[in-house]
Amino acid sequence: MSTDGILLSRLPPSHSSITVGNGHTLPVTCRGNSTLSTPTSSFQLNNILVVPSLIRNLIFVRQFTKDNNCSIEFDAFGFSVKDFPTRREILRCNSTGDLYTIPPAASSTAPHAGLAISSSLWHLRLGHPGPAAITALRQRASISCNKDSHTLSFMSIRETCAVTFL
Repeated sequence: MSTDGILLSRLPPSHSSITVGNGHTLPVTCRGNSTLSTPTSSFQLNNILVVPSLIRNLIFVRQFTKDNNCSIEFDAFGFSVKDFPTRREILRCNSTGDLYTIPPAASSTAPHAGLAISSSLWHLRLGHPGPAAITALRQRASISCNKDSHTLSFMSIRETCAVTFL
């Protein structure tokens, strides 16, 4: 793994380096645990090694199957993760390239903050931008307002707004 951003716990490394396929050794900066959420399941990832010079996150199949009490079957089109005791398929991932990949979990809602606030509060929170800056943010759909006001004084505008992170 190349970043520790997904770690739920962070521990000192148990190994100082790993050896990759071409024989080079790469330094391990830390280790930890996390979960892998997919569109259909969630899996435990234990003993994650953080190796900043890797460009892809890799899974140790043996560690994954032990931690999640599952088996993995590979074929020409992808792979299946199956519950070990029941042999029921938990996850199917089709692959088109040279690697077997796991799709990221889809977000259930569009990214946004569900907080309704007035445009005058946005004015204060965003470092006192003027009416033109607030209008530009609304036009780019960076903030949305569900109530328009026709007052001339910016600080007296009482529009209900919510921020949208794009």
